[in-house]
Amino acid sequence: MDNQCSVLRKYFIDNINRTEGGHYTCTVSNLAGSESASVSVDVQYVPSISGFPPIFRVIESSRLWIDCGAYTTHGHPAVTRYSWTFNGSQVSASSLLGIDGISRGQAGQYTCTVRNTLTPSGGSEQQGEATAKVNVDVQYPPTLTALPSTRRVTEMSTLRIDCHSASTPGNPSVTSYTWTYNGSSVSKEAVLTVYNISRSQKGEYVCTASNTLTPSGDAQRQGTVDIHINVEVEFPPSISGLPSTHWVVEESQLWINCSKYTSPGNPAKTNYTWIYGQSVFSNEEVLQVDSINRTKAGQYTCTVSNVVGSESASVSVDVQYAPSLSGFPSSYQVVEDSDLWINCRNYTSPGNPRTSNYTWSYEGSVFNAVAVLQDRGINRTAGGLNTCTVNNEVGSDSATVNVIVQYAPSLSDFPSSHGVIEASRVWVDCSSYIVQGHPPTKTSLGH
Repeated sequence: MDNQCSVLRKYFIDNINRTEGGHYTCTVSNLAGSESASVSVDVQYVPSISGFPPIFRVIESSRLWIDCGAYTTHGHPAVTRYSWTFNGSQVSASSLLGIDGISRGQAGQYTCTVRNTLTPSGGSEQQGEATAKVNVDVQYPPTLTALPSTRRVTEMSTLRIDCHSASTPGNPSVTSYTWTYNGSSVSKEAVLTVYNISRSQKGEYVCTASNTLTPSGDAQRQGTVDIHINVEVEFPPSISGLPSTHWVVEESQLWINCSKYTSPGNPAKTNYTWIYGQSVFSNEEVLQVDSINRTKAGQYTCTVSNVVGSESASVSVDVQYAPSLSGFPSSYQVVEDSDLWINCRNYTSPGNPRTSNYTWSYEGSVFNAVAVLQDRGINRTAGGLNTCTVNNEVGSDSATVNVIVQYAPSLSDFPSSHGVIEASRVWVDCSSYIVQGHPPTKTSLGH
């Protein structure tokens, strides 16, 4: 600007501002004439920073980039020098503050300083400067630690896993939790709770802890961290299909494999115990008795167990055997024309099954299928060896009796008269007329 001194010998401006710089002209004059001279007033001023953000958010491990020059109005002289400081130390000598892979430890207040050099006429050189501060907020997701990779829980109990207790908040500290199972969300709470858990609910559960990251100049996003937990639902083994009765023939082998009817539990290692008569009979999965006898019949109980629990099932062992005959007479005497009656049942010890069938055979040929050997008015031709056989579906036993039919002797063709001369010898041989009876005949002759 051009300014005239007017009639003043001196011209001054207090608190001059940059708009008042320019050319000023001083004119001196008298009656004889005048003369003028001009001076250029150069108003120097410092640079300024405006619109600088008080806070700048950046995601950890990303790049921090702040250009202080974008917020700087240059001073005069326009030559500007920049400096960034952090915790009292210079971190950049340019307008750009750039940190690659920034970490949370580099969060805090950064100061941008802009400078120029002021050289007033007649005065000493001065440094003009302006500063602005920005709080760098390094944001990061929460972290999860200290949760075991496997959690064991007993079936029908309550599963509880506290994800919050294992989490360290991120920045921002507000944390949300989601539990997923088989790809589906099952809980929005920090603590996963499953009541009366069943074996079908075993498997991998994933806890996701998240916060909302809001980087400056960029879209917000979720900061997440996952932890995977394998849930093992433990349960005892079970028994199904064990027959209520097991039939075995006496003196054969008893063999019942309890594992055949067992569904393993979790853990799968299974212990077996067979109980008989209130006592442990075996600790093997197979109940085995070689050449079993009828005294070992009865109820046997198989118990299967693991560290979680046990289940039992019982089987009645039915030892089957043939009936037997004892005390059977080797001979039986009966008088001819009387009744023969021998009841085989009286000499029978029933077998198992108790149903017994009887047959009688004579001289090797079966002639009767009842228990009683009966012959009314027996005659001597019916005597001989008679065998009773008793049997059930398991086997049989036999005994033989010799039926002796007793009958009186008889005289055949005995003379009704016998002539003899007096004083001579009488000789009559009675035995020559005898038809022998049974038992053998004793002969006597009387007068």
